[in-house]
Amino acid sequence: MTEQELAAIEARAAAATEGPWEVTADQHALDNEREHCQGITAPPGPDEIEMGKEYDIEPRQREIVVTDSGFYPPLKADAAFIAHARTDVPALVCEVRRVGAERDSWRSVAEQLSREAAYERTCRVANQDAVRHLQELLSNRDERGTAVLD
Repeated sequence: MTEQELAAIEARAAAATEGPWEVTADQHALDNEREHCQGITAPPGPDEIEMGKEYDIEPRQREIVVTDSGFYPPLKADAAFIAHARTDVPALVCEVRRVGAERDSWRSVAEQLSREAAYERTCRVANQDAVRHLQELLSNRDERGTAVLD
């Protein structure tokens, strides 16, 4: 994932209503075997708090998603997934960046080790060539043991 993609996701998360978001249970669901919900709410914002003070009432939750449940209201599990996205998405963006930085760090270590290994191979080959040359020089001696140079 590119930094541009992460920045776009982060911008969308920052523009959304502050959390945490909560699922509002549907007290009148007809299906008792499956939990349904009415919507998703968030804590009161500054406007709701100010209005609550002005009218001396408890500030109401901000409605993020409101459903007209009818006969087929949304499942609570689906709403919980959406509600948790408010905090999960920013956390995932941070984790992707952390893992990417860690990967980049290990990549630079691997590149350094690769360069060092290549240097060692070059030195080993050069040393082997030098030893071979010396062995050739030492094997080219006359009967008195004096090296014969070509």
